[in-house]
Amino acid sequence: MKFRYTAILLIALGYGLGGSVLGGAVSAAAQDSFGHEAGPENLTLLEGDSLHSAFSGRTMDGVYKAVRARTGTAHFTETFTSDGRTLYREGPLTGKGRWQLSGPPGLEDIICFVYSGSMAGPESCFTVFRSGTCLYSYHPSLITNAHPIDTNRWSAKTVIRGELSSCDDLIS
Repeated sequence: MKFRYTAILLIALGYGLGGSVLGGAVSAAAQDSFGHEAGPENLTLLEGDSLHSAFSGRTMDGVYKAVRARTGTAHFTETFTSDGRTLYREGPLTGKGRWQLSGPPGLEDIICFVYSGSMAGPESCFTVFRSGTCLYSYHPSLITNAHPIDTNRWSAKTVIRGELSSCDDLIS
């Protein structure tokens, strides 16, 4: 009988029921020594061809660090065409935009977005890092020496649709 309950507990933990999920508690393993949520480990900066190929011709499923007031959700999907167009969906909101890389030729390490219509606003730019199959986007001002100042200060994290997610709370 003890084995059965142990197995059920291990299965529940493996599926995130006791771990970090959106809106839920953060597991002890996902906290730093001060009890704060730990950021991702083993981050690799995407630049140049690796940044371009991560987005071009892909659809990403993602989550923002915080729920968006305009839609009441933190989840979004964005499709990136090879000619620089995007199609964005966040809850009931959809929009079209453009994406481009910025930085020295061959070492472009920032991806920028601008949207039209109801989503029109200033250009938004991010530095992107990979950890497993998860892509973490940080505001460029939070990057020093090609690494985030605080790995837990990501703005959004995404996974390429169809890839098995290594993100804590994303499933693709």
